[in-house]
Order: sequence, then C-alpha cells, then structure tokens
Amino acid sequence: MQFNFEKLITSANGMLPTSVYIAISEAAANAKADVLEVGTAHGASAIAAAKGLSEHLLVKTIDRLQGGSRELYGDIKQNAAMVNANFIEFGVEDRIQLFIGSSEEVAPTLKFDNGIGMLILDADGAIDRDFRLYYNLLKPGAPIVIDDYHASSVNVMRSLNGHCVIDQKHRLTALFIDYFEAKGLLIRDKVIKETYFGVKPENKNVDVTFDLDDFILIYRQLTFGKGKSRPTFILKGLEGLKSAAPKIYFTLKKIFRPRNL
Repeated sequence: MQFNFEKLITSANGMLPTSVYIAISEAAANAKADVLEVGTAHGASAIAAAKGLSEHLLVKTIDRLQGGSRELYGDIKQNAAMVNANFIEFGVEDRIQLFIGSSEEVAPTLKFDNGIGMLILDADGAIDRDFRLYYNLLKPGAPIVIDDYHASSVNVMRSLNGHCVIDQKHRLTALFIDYFEAKGLLIRDKVIKETYFGVKPENKNVDVTFDLDDFILIYRQLTFGKGKSRPTFILKGLEGLKSAAPKIYFTLKKIFRPRNL
C-alpha cells in the first residue's frame, strides 16, 4: 500500500510540503548506511526517511526538544513522548533512534560502524558545525538534505513596542551551501521550495579539514542585510489559541510569519 505523505503534516506536525517529504523518502532509498538527522521536531522527516530506507538500516535523529514551536506542546519529556508516539503510529519505532540534546552533545555518543548514508539538517542553521561533526563520516555519494535554504532571505519582525527580531537563518544556510559547493564538497541535485537536496561527491573519500577562518568570513556577511518588516498584531491576536489549540496556533503562526524576501 502506498504511503500517505500528507499524513505527516496532519498527524506528525510536519511543517514541510508533501513534495519535500516524498523527496526525502526517495533520497533515503539510495542510502548505503544509516541516516543521521539533526532537527527532529516531531519526527515527520525522520519518518519519511525511514519509509524509504532499506529495512536493515536505521534513522538516528537528534533534537534538544525545547524552544521554538516545541514549547507549545510542553517540556522535553512531553515532546519526546509525542515524537515516540508518532514513530509508533507510523510503524517505524524500530527503525528510528531518538537522541535528545544538542548536536555537539550527542555527536560523541553516536556510532556509525559503516559511516553515515544520508544527512538531513533542519535545526538552528549552524551548517558549519554539523559539517565539521559529520561530513567526514558521510559515505561518498551520500544524499545531503538541508532545510531553510533561500539565498536572499532576511526575515524582519517588528513588534508593537518598536523592537525588531531579525532572522537570517535562510540566508546563512545559502551562504554555507555556496561555500561548500565552491569547495567541491557538495553537489547540488535540486531545490524543492526551501529545501536543498545535494550529495557528497563520489571522489571525496579522504577526511576534510575545515578552515574556521573561512566560516568566520561567512558569518561576517550577515553584518548587512535587507528585509521588509511587518507588524505582529496578527500573531498577538492568536495568543489565545496557544494553549487551547496548539496545532492550529502554530499553523497560523507559520502562515502569518514574515515571508522570505
């Protein structure tokens, strides 16, 4: 029976388009070793990967399970229970291992006897950190999926009291992807909406030493950015839904957030 990827959005709080989950599953079908994901959320991408992955392989997924949208669903323990319940609902509880903590905290505890067969990054935008931690463990030819990719995106949210929140995560992701492509460490396959699909080149079979000075120069490019601000009164009016109907609240919050520019 064909898997219903739309259910990942309705039942696992998936925030990506159905087409992206399908592409993740298809990419996982080409993985030659276990999959590593940084940024579990409530498990939608991990489930999609597990559905495409060979039966003898696992998805290992990392998340702090706190902050951001997760606060709408409770504390770390409550979020972990929800994630594991989603794995059970989709019948992949034996195919996915959840590791709670930051990427740097969890990395030393992970074991990949045969290397990493696919890497999925959808966390805090620290692509440099995760490439330093995991790139040399990736098998040549392994798929690499990176979310929140938009070359010219600067999100500016202006609150009613005059303060602004500036989000350059999409732009930072694009800058790092451009850098890794230029260095020959990453080959672009396609981009679906705001999710990048690439592969580690087949000829990259020796360890890479990353230049931290280059990373600093990339971060310095965030000094200046352009973006449009929009008032937050719409979101303020939704606050009453946060506790009563968190799924509806978070969906509407995503709809009314600043658009990528």
